[in-house]
Amino acid sequence: MSPQLIGAFVLLMGAGLVLVGLSRRKPVVNIDERLAAFADRPISLEERELQQSFSERVLRPLVKSWALRLGSRSPAQAHEKTKLKLAQAGNPSGLGPAEFLGLKTLLAIALAGGSFVIFTITGAGTQLSLLIPLCLAIFGYLLPGIWLRRQIKARKK
Repeated sequence: MSPQLIGAFVLLMGAGLVLVGLSRRKPVVNIDERLAAFADRPISLEERELQQSFSERVLRPLVKSWALRLGSRSPAQAHEKTKLKLAQAGNPSGLGPAEFLGLKTLLAIALAGGSFVIFTITGAGTQLSLLIPLCLAIFGYLLPGIWLRRQIKARKK
């Protein structure tokens, strides 16, 4: 076979393949259907968690676990009283009695510890750096109870 004949054969075959490719119908692309397919995919647990803020993912569970640890050490009588008060208030924050009691303790510790560190760093007097954290600890322990009583009054009203 001559090289011209082989070249002509390859050229005709290439042209035939191009014509076949061009003659095929292109599928109609419906953008709405394609977008709906992407919108309907289920969200994974990791994506759902990453959509939440840092405080929802990290801080809230951390505070909740510490509040449960501290609140579970409270006496049973305090749990019953707190459970009744939370029910009277309509359980506005969705906390259980152990969590609420632990939150009171945690708030007292946080306010006292934070103010003690601040006064120690600034070099305030010894009496001031002990008295104010003690007062803030008492205030931090009483504040959730005050809030709960106000919620009860508002609900009764």
